[in-house]
Amino acid sequence: MNNTLLGTIAGAWRLAVDYVRDKRQAARTMREFNALDPHEASRILAETGMDASDLRDAVSRPFAFEDLMAKGMVSVGIDPDAFAAQDSDWFRDLQRNCAMCRQRGHCRQVIAHSAFAERFHDFCPNSGDFDLILEAGARGSAATERPVYLN
Repeated sequence: MNNTLLGTIAGAWRLAVDYVRDKRQAARTMREFNALDPHEASRILAETGMDASDLRDAVSRPFAFEDLMAKGMVSVGIDPDAFAAQDSDWFRDLQRNCAMCRQRGHCRQVIAHSAFAERFHDFCPNSGDFDLILEAGARGSAATERPVYLN
């Protein structure tokens, strides 16, 4: 077998393993969530801005437990931890958009090929927000120091 074919097979195997691992994590998470006291479950859902149906939908998405949003933010030049600390409400909205996105598998591939910064406008539901964050940072850096959430 040639190296290209072996690489393709290995890549497909890694994808399958990652997918199964993620589905197992989704099942564990839903079991834990369903075992919570109803008041605690409601509080958690309120903090995320989701209802139970949204949560079930989000964990059923491919690679639901992979932090694709943070990886995408880093690739366009935004520090996700610093941005979350500066604007937690906006950050939570971005997380919700990402969790509910139907392009997670595609996004993961684009990130894996280091092409997110060039292609995110084509599919990412947070692309407009990322542009606003970057624009606000560029405006702020003209008069003062560069904002901490920009890399």
